[in-house]
Amino acid sequence: KQWYQRRVRGDKSLWFQAECGPVRVKLNPVVTILSVLVVVAFILWCVLESDHALKSFNSAKSWITNTFCWLYIGSQDIWALVIIGIYFSKYGSMKLGMGT
Repeated sequence: KQWYQRRVRGDKSLWFQAECGPVRVKLNPVVTILSVLVVVAFILWCVLESDHALKSFNSAKSWITNTFCWLYIGSQDIWALVIIGIYFSKYGSMKLGMGT
């Protein structure tokens, strides 16, 4: 048996599948290679231009905090209301996990 397979699915995407003992790997080489390149470029930028990266991260963090603070607070309020609604619904007494 070959240790790798190259096959095209019905959606015409290229997939690479490899098996080595109990380890099985299945990936799309185009997506994988592009993702690895983006991650490596990001790491290199952070290592080689650490001062500029730190300033950029601080600026982005400040912008996100100032722009989307309302969204975070609102999503936490909605989440709390959903939990309270589930508690008072017919599912409120449902046990999660193993019964003891």
